[in-house]
Amino acid sequence: MCVALRRQTPAKEVDHIIPHCGDAELFWDEGNWQGLCKSCHSSKTFYETIKTTRLPKNIKPASSDVTLLFGPPCSGKTTHANKSTAKVIDLDDIKRTISGQNPYEMDTKYLSMCIAVRNRMIRETKGPVLIVASLPDPAVREDWIKKLSAKPVLMITPMYLCIKRVKESDRPNIAGQVALIKRWFEKFKPLGNEDFAQ
Repeated sequence: MCVALRRQTPAKEVDHIIPHCGDAELFWDEGNWQGLCKSCHSSKTFYETIKTTRLPKNIKPASSDVTLLFGPPCSGKTTHANKSTAKVIDLDDIKRTISGQNPYEMDTKYLSMCIAVRNRMIRETKGPVLIVASLPDPAVREDWIKKLSAKPVLMITPMYLCIKRVKESDRPNIAGQVALIKRWFEKFKPLGNEDFAQ
């Protein structure tokens, strides 16, 4: 996790990559161990136990200039974000860095660590920050906006174009990706406070 945060901290604790949940065989499987610093181990363990899309109650961004860029899969969020001068916090990039895998094929055992890194980046990154997320659920999106004091910006890409892009991409499981896009549009409801991007 420290590598994803671009720092070197000595590992002081042994983490179970896949939570053992009391399984003695998994607990003692050395192939399931990794060294982490105390802070990263605590964060990862916390996110393994809560399993939620909401941000922690106590999250306080270091930046007072936070933009929340959200929209459906394949709407162009990452492309748009990478043109920004702000520091971009994108869970897909974090997944790629931590797992070394395509974020759409990543083994779920890495997810809690990726979420912990993202939240730590939110807490520690100063200056303008742009956070990339999908957030179709208005209650979850409102929770993020309030906790981060963020300016919400919606990618206004139509569903047919998102589907066209995913079909032309190298993403795995195209049918599953199309289903995610359709589900996003089914769940999405505007809050009325969004700015728009294309």
